[in-house]
Amino acid sequence: MESLFDLPAHPLFVHVPVVLTPIVCLVAVVLAARPALRARYGWWFLGGVGVVVVGMLLAISSGEAFDDILDGAVPTKKHRDLAETTRLIMFGWVLAIAALFTVDRIGADRRDGWVQPARLACSALTVVTAVLLTVWVIRTGHEGARITWTGILPE
Repeated sequence: MESLFDLPAHPLFVHVPVVLTPIVCLVAVVLAARPALRARYGWWFLGGVGVVVVGMLLAISSGEAFDDILDGAVPTKKHRDLAETTRLIMFGWVLAIAALFTVDRIGADRRDGWVQPARLACSALTVVTAVLLTVWVIRTGHEGARITWTGILPE
């Protein structure tokens, strides 16, 4: 998608992942540490994850279209590389969350010895990927802002 309301779509779409990713990742860390909260608020959280994923995919897709329009007028390679890494980390984060919720569901009625270690491993993976995703979203956004404002604002 190249434009929205006769404006480039990318600058509009990037606000969804830039604002919501750190918030939803913070919730992911809390829920990873508190299984009782996962049971209570899990569906709301998964809805937030869905919004982040859709927002991020729209931002990346519109960014690629915007980059094609710019046609090399602005050096965007570093920003594109960071965005691609962010997308990969996001998929890892979603997989970690899916694994955590799956272990919760499968292990709810079981007393097998593997359930608790699996929960701990999935919780740790969720926390690590949440932190990485937040850092990469900030790095990607910062690079995009640097590209946008370099030469416009006095240094």
